[in-house]
Amino acid sequence: MKRKYKVLIAIAVVLFVVGMGFLLFPPVSNCVGSIEADKAAAQLDEAKSSVRDDAVINGKKISSVTELGENSQEIEYIKQNNIHFKKDIKRLKADSEAYNKKLLTRQGTKSMIGYDKAALKLSDYGIYDGVYCYVSAPTIGLRLPVYLGSTELKMSYGAAHMYGTSLPIGGETANSALAGHTGYIGRIFFDNIRSLKKGDKITVTTYWSKLSYKVTGSTVVKPDNPEYFTLKDGEDLLELITCIKNKTGGTDRYVVLCERTK
Repeated sequence: MKRKYKVLIAIAVVLFVVGMGFLLFPPVSNCVGSIEADKAAAQLDEAKSSVRDDAVINGKKISSVTELGENSQEIEYIKQNNIHFKKDIKRLKADSEAYNKKLLTRQGTKSMIGYDKAALKLSDYGIYDGVYCYVSAPTIGLRLPVYLGSTELKMSYGAAHMYGTSLPIGGETANSALAGHTGYIGRIFFDNIRSLKKGDKITVTTYWSKLSYKVTGSTVVKPDNPEYFTLKDGEDLLELITCIKNKTGGTDRYVVLCERTK
């Protein structure tokens, strides 16, 4: 009987521990996820404030990653020390502007279709963590790194820019769509964007600027409806997009509409 009693106690303890694990996993994971997201944003701010003209690495004076091979020792040093060069950031800005300009005449064409594609290869500019910028919404406690290309993998780390829409750098005619998960187990991404109200402030921080937007409204669209992602002449727009369940058991897209404030 004693042995049977001990076995029952052991089973009860195991079940209790497992049950507590299930209960604690979401809040603990959310906390860890928030810390990681904040860390990614902080790293961008740190890199932004310490962009340099050049650096001497292994006796070589280097002013751009284009001077190095992909697998060189200098590249590893640059990665480990989070070094960024002015030439590379200037190229990134120029190429971002060129991508957005191309959209003015080619948005919706075959070459610009495929939301999961990356608009630019960030490693070509010395950015090896994949973070292009970060988006913040203070009223809902949101601060997430933004990756290029809305793949499932990238959206498991933060928000993602949807290829075929403007990069979030502003412009006279621009419309940038950023996608994020809702209901992702153990992480809060865009779960709370439905709490955003008209007039709420949204900011996008890149390596060279900090842009301010205000929420103007929201809408629900079908997954294959690109209407709200298209350019609108003379308007500088930002859209935050996430999945939402519909009445038929499928998913639609919840879109928060924002416009640039001067």
